[in-house]
Amino acid sequence: MSEAAELTYSVVEHFRSIQGEGTHTGVPMTFIRFRGCSVGKKICHGCDTAFEEIDFWRGGGMLSIGQILDLCDKGPRWVSLTGGEPLDQPHLLELIGALIQNGSRTDPRSRSRRAARGRFPISGKS
Repeated sequence: MSEAAELTYSVVEHFRSIQGEGTHTGVPMTFIRFRGCSVGKKICHGCDTAFEEIDFWRGGGMLSIGQILDLCDKGPRWVSLTGGEPLDQPHLLELIGALIQNGSRTDPRSRSRRAARGRFPISGKS
């Protein structure tokens, strides 16, 4: 088993829906909602996301790259990485790389200053 396959991510829930915001509004996606947010609701006043607790009944838990790839194989090719704050997940770039290599297109949803400074690749094909 490769090192990347052993990495795990703290996921609140996953689901399939239509993207309702941003440049990909109307696009069917698989949503991976990560746990935790360093930005915080004091900055994002309109945040309506419960991202502190893992919803096991919604498929949340500590998921490996392989488990996330399996979820995405069964749904739309677009994957929204959301949260909480996706950039708080260690090794997020490895997950994005694996998703792209697997044929997915990613739509990261970040409010982090790290994304604004160009440290986070917005990947995928139009």
